[in-house]
Amino acid sequence: MERDGLDGKALLTAIAAGAEVAVRLAAGINYSVAGPKGWHMPDIVGPFGSAAAVGWLRRFSPLQMRNAFGLAGSQSGGTWASWGTPTVKFHQSRGGASGLIAGLLAEQGFEAGSDTVGHPHGEILTAFSDGSTPEAIVADLGERFELEEISLRLWPGGTPLQPSLTALFDLIAREGPLVDQIEHVEVEVAPAVYEAHARFTEPQGTFEALLSYPFVVASALRDRKFWLTSVSTANLDDPDIRRFMSRCVKLVSNSSLTSEISRVAITMAGGKILTAQADGARGTSRNPAKLDDLCTKYENCAVGRFSGTQAAELLDLLERIDALDNLDRLFELLRSTRERRETATG
Repeated sequence: MERDGLDGKALLTAIAAGAEVAVRLAAGINYSVAGPKGWHMPDIVGPFGSAAAVGWLRRFSPLQMRNAFGLAGSQSGGTWASWGTPTVKFHQSRGGASGLIAGLLAEQGFEAGSDTVGHPHGEILTAFSDGSTPEAIVADLGERFELEEISLRLWPGGTPLQPSLTALFDLIAREGPLVDQIEHVEVEVAPAVYEAHARFTEPQGTFEALLSYPFVVASALRDRKFWLTSVSTANLDDPDIRRFMSRCVKLVSNSSLTSEISRVAITMAGGKILTAQADGARGTSRNPAKLDDLCTKYENCAVGRFSGTQAAELLDLLERIDALDNLDRLFELLRSTRERRETATG
């Protein structure tokens, strides 16, 4: 983008194209087979989405795009063995980098297999699953757009925690329970969510904390917020949070719930029970985020990374990015966070 002097509309279109390709490919993979095998989807489909974005920006020919997808598929991977560590985030960033490499090589004429998606001998649908449903990849192509179902997390933590956080903060806003008057908190989730998160009862380190229902709930109830600062070493070692986690918070598996739904019940001193249910995390298509929600998330992200003036200017650029003819200032501001970090540590 920066090298080629492309505008804001081009950036948004490339993001849309990449997201559409990645999500459609994921829809064609039978995850009921791929998941139990241990495959983590972002690094499987991510290279394809990134390659599609590069191909659109560079105006690839059909042959170049085919080769880019072939090179993308040759780099797909990533397993759940890294669950609870920073590597699950590396899968996502590596998926993007792999697609960029695929696109740059394809543009130079690097050849790849002609069918990296459905070839019977080890391509995406067969290597990671059981042949799956390739027709789902192109269903209603050009008429239905997956980007319209986009989800934006409003809080840190694993995707399955988002419905629970939605219910919890709705309850906090409605009832305002004081943490020192709480006797018990019960969080109901789908069985698959329970199986993935139940072991993080005593989180060790940031990434386990972001997957720990007891820690996330205890921190959110005490501070009335949950952000990356919530998983600082001081908070992780806070004896009050640790006591509340072990004494009060219980994660429960409920077979009547899907992964998009969570229920929270808080029992107060005296026996009063406060309840809330989220039928979709705030920020999903079922429960869309408001502009104020997104601005709050942006402000949380900007703290410590940009000066107040820089943060305000960057937000202004982002809000009107589709009208920008030149993105130089946007990239300059984004680079400045690295410069601030280097100055602080140098």
